[in-house]
Amino acid sequence: GLVLSEFHGAETWLEVGIQRVLQASRTVMPDGTDLEYSINYNANFVHKVDQLNALYDGPGQQWPEWLQELNKKNDRLIRMYGAIVMPNGAFPSVGNQSYEVVRPRQLLEGWLGRGVSGLADMYSAIHRRPDDPSPPPRFSSIALPFAGYYVQRQGWGASDLYLFMKSSRPGAGHRHADNNGIQMVAFGRHLLVDCAAPPYGPQFLPEDQRVDHMWLGEDGYYGSSFSACTVVVDGCSQKKPPKVQPDRGYVTTIGSRWHSSSRFDLTEGEFADGYRSDKPLTEEKIEELVVGYGHKALGKMIEKNKTLRRDLKEVDARHHRQIMFIKEAGFWIVTDRIEGGSRYTQIWNLPPPHEGENSDNYICPGFSPGQVRFDEDEKWLQTIDPRDANVALRHFIDSPLSYELKFGEKYPFRGWFSFGIGG
Repeated sequence: GLVLSEFHGAETWLEVGIQRVLQASRTVMPDGTDLEYSINYNANFVHKVDQLNALYDGPGQQWPEWLQELNKKNDRLIRMYGAIVMPNGAFPSVGNQSYEVVRPRQLLEGWLGRGVSGLADMYSAIHRRPDDPSPPPRFSSIALPFAGYYVQRQGWGASDLYLFMKSSRPGAGHRHADNNGIQMVAFGRHLLVDCAAPPYGPQFLPEDQRVDHMWLGEDGYYGSSFSACTVVVDGCSQKKPPKVQPDRGYVTTIGSRWHSSSRFDLTEGEFADGYRSDKPLTEEKIEELVVGYGHKALGKMIEKNKTLRRDLKEVDARHHRQIMFIKEAGFWIVTDRIEGGSRYTQIWNLPPPHEGENSDNYICPGFSPGQVRFDEDEKWLQTIDPRDANVALRHFIDSPLSYELKFGEKYPFRGWFSFGIGG
């Protein structure tokens, strides 16, 4: 309507376009989060609004009221990115977001000129030069209660302790079963991770993994609770949250308790939608794989699929997680309460070793299986990497417990990690 203003229908086209843009923008919530829980995509909103801004940047032109409102949402979204960035410069893995560091820095740096309140302080704190005298932001931890993103931060230094928890309501896309999942960074190192972005399709995977792509995507392992640091019940993942089709994001907060002070932080999350065992592949999907790879190559997969189909079950259970961060001492107390079911498993995903450890864009040096130790009698698990920071998990319960180490297992998939969309 603006570019082709000489046409008779220009005014109508402009009005229709404005209404569609405003409708799309309603997924941005008051805390700057988006109803699509995948923060690698949410930044596209900023770019789209900037394209609209350019149409009104001529001499003597002013932004109309509707565009001013879009730019206010832009500012909220940008502040959200600055508030959740990890001490090593990565964003937490939400949806298809990976633990890369180059693009997050480029995004934040590119937004500095916008004058968004607080962004310069947050960027400077994370990417501080030795001669930079600017003070850190006045806040450290933050709750974004419309999406259910929570950050517990010791400070803004590169070695400070950081924990992210996601406990969200149903969203518009990327429906991962990762509620109450946590991610931890300390002393500049990833210690507990989400298993990150699923492959978009077999073409994005190494050739030797392509036969398994149907088990790996958002409807498989990478969308399940086994890929997040959360809880599974009776061997079952959280039920996949339904895909909502609202005309706007949530306008009320989740309502869970939150506290932050100089001494300690407290975060709570609740999941009450029940649990379901691994989803088997349909006969049509199996036939598609047989055509592509041959029956012999799929023998183990087909046998496991028969078991999944026979043992398909649902469990009516709910999980409440409370996390207390004792800042001065530098540790967390994680309390899980589960109602329903009979067997409970905490998933603790450690980053694995990988060839890109020394790359500037892969700051997730991992642990080999030989660097993980546990003692079932004393009830502790810890890593023992002499090169860098380690993590220790201690359980304080009366009943017996057992530990299992999963590393690159198949059918079912357990112990996998993705460094990007490529798998």
